[in-house]
Amino acid sequence: MVDAHRSISPWLILIAATGSLSMIMFDSTVVGVALPSIQSALHLSDSERGWIVSGYLLTMAACTAVGGRIGDRMGHVNAFRLGALVFAIASGGCAFATSGGALVAARVLQGLAVSLMQPAATALVVGSFPKEILGRVMGVYVGIPLLFLAAGPVLGGAITTYAGWSWIFLPNLIIAAIAIGLTFGIGLRNTPGNPRPFHPLAPIVLMVSLAAMGFGLQEAGDHWTTLAWSGPLAVCGLIGLVWFFRWQITSDRPLIAISLFRDRVLLRDALLIACAQFALVGQGIFGPIYLQVALQMSPLESGIATLPLLVPTLLMVHAAGRAFDRVGSRAPVRLGALLLFVGLLVEAVGMWNLHYPTTAVGLFFLGSAVPLILNPANTEGLSRAPEGQRGEVAGITQSARQLGSALGITVVIALVHLCTMSLTPGASDVMQSVRSGELESLKALEATQPILAQEVRVGVARGIALTFGANAFLAVIVGWLAHGLPRRTGVSTTR
Repeated sequence: MVDAHRSISPWLILIAATGSLSMIMFDSTVVGVALPSIQSALHLSDSERGWIVSGYLLTMAACTAVGGRIGDRMGHVNAFRLGALVFAIASGGCAFATSGGALVAARVLQGLAVSLMQPAATALVVGSFPKEILGRVMGVYVGIPLLFLAAGPVLGGAITTYAGWSWIFLPNLIIAAIAIGLTFGIGLRNTPGNPRPFHPLAPIVLMVSLAAMGFGLQEAGDHWTTLAWSGPLAVCGLIGLVWFFRWQITSDRPLIAISLFRDRVLLRDALLIACAQFALVGQGIFGPIYLQVALQMSPLESGIATLPLLVPTLLMVHAAGRAFDRVGSRAPVRLGALLLFVGLLVEAVGMWNLHYPTTAVGLFFLGSAVPLILNPANTEGLSRAPEGQRGEVAGITQSARQLGSALGITVVIALVHLCTMSLTPGASDVMQSVRSGELESLKALEATQPILAQEVRVGVARGIALTFGANAFLAVIVGWLAHGLPRRTGVSTTR
């Protein structure tokens, strides 16, 4: 079916949508490399530092499904414009924040904006192109933002080193202005979408349950002393989610159409995306810590050291799109799962031995794996969505991705903590600061007790290496889920 906005050049719509996704991707990685500088400048507590990353991710995980549904009701064009505007305002708030609380609040607002903007942008792209070339189009839509994702550590390191951490957020204002202006310049008109009503309490139950589970898991992983309350909080969130989905099955006004998951391919796509994101999320948080602590690189050098992810990602994202158009999603995703498994194991070996060339080889495999998994899975799920529910489906898949990220962060932090418990007392105290991104204590230790400082570096490297090696086995689950995907586009083998 041809959407109403296909009379406008779809490539201009693609440019606007790609700009918005580029902002989101850039923000996902640029902050990690700047965290030590942010913590030092704003005198952040460990909790505030964690919330700069997790507040953004948890908000997206909790709200994206709701944002997609709202976009279907209010119209994808208006949802996109509003989300981009709020994201720009929140980015300005991040740049000019003078305290940890203000920065965390602005990051949460960014997450809310993304939950409205991203599903709408994706729905606009899918509705603007014929299905026969959708794989290649999604390759562009995902590929250019992946460039920003990969370049985030490099640009973030350079900006932080030469201009200051606050400048990493300011490019978002320009990109958002261009994206919003383009939607008006090409005459893109809003078309209200699916008017299907939903119970007003449903969004609240979903968001509170997801937030409680994500926050509880994160606190339990980061601070084991909080387990007495964070564990029950996570369990309550899980119970709330189970109750929510049971309610949605029987409700005559569901927020999320559970019937969508009768399509087993769509269900597998969502699970596959969550598992892949779970396995990969540690790269953005502990990758910079490994490079700056264990290998003693500067922020700029650590950004440059992530470049082996860049080239294969840019090459494979377009190849993955063309492969999806020709053979469907099964073959590309299975190949991506194999590369993910090999890449994480090789990277772990390099980290264990503090050998960057080996780590770089692992990064190259990972850069090849990411587009082969995520591009076909996203495209397959969205191409199967009914026209009036594209925002809803985009919101569901992105919620799965963000929830996978939140769970992945929790497990990675807990495993690194477990793997470094055997350090001697002096090194263990410094290790706690290093895990929080505070490197000044390590520099002070280096000056007074270089042997203990080296123990910390080795502890960091081996804790992260063991964690990444364990994550490699999630690739096995990704490969198993891929077995039920169609061999050819639009042909389900499991329904």
